[in-house]
Amino acid sequence: MSDAPAPGATPAGHAHGLERWTGASETDAVIWTAPAGSVAALDVSGDGADAVELQWSVRSAQVPSTRAVVLLEGPGAGDAGADFVRAHTAAEDFAGLMSSRTGVEVGPIEVLVFRPDSGDGPWPEPSPTADGAEFRFRHRGGADIRLTLTIPHQPGEA
Repeated sequence: MSDAPAPGATPAGHAHGLERWTGASETDAVIWTAPAGSVAALDVSGDGADAVELQWSVRSAQVPSTRAVVLLEGPGAGDAGADFVRAHTAAEDFAGLMSSRTGVEVGPIEVLVFRPDSGDGPWPEPSPTADGAEFRFRHRGGADIRLTLTIPHQPGEA
């Protein structure tokens, strides 16, 4: 069994209690996995807050467990149904593969999905906070995203 959270994904480092993965087959995405017990607080403001993956993530962030943040590349299909299926499929895929990797059941509702407005720029990176990590970026539809993850202390950490 691979330690990758998705087929073809390769580890790309750690930052602020999160593990970064890239190169997932069939997915242009960057995945940040979080340890069990991590909790999200999501603030979405401005225009474009109606994007389906944002609606998914706003609902998912209300669950008292967040196991992954998936950043998808591209503008989406522009069709609400197709975009919902893509966001839900990404969440299901990463949840299932994380369950296999860790031996702990992870549900798709524990996976947040975003399409950052990165153009040709770099993917959003987490910044440290007193209790974990924070992402701040503009979403593809123009909304401003602030995602704060509270990450439990892990054994072996200083």
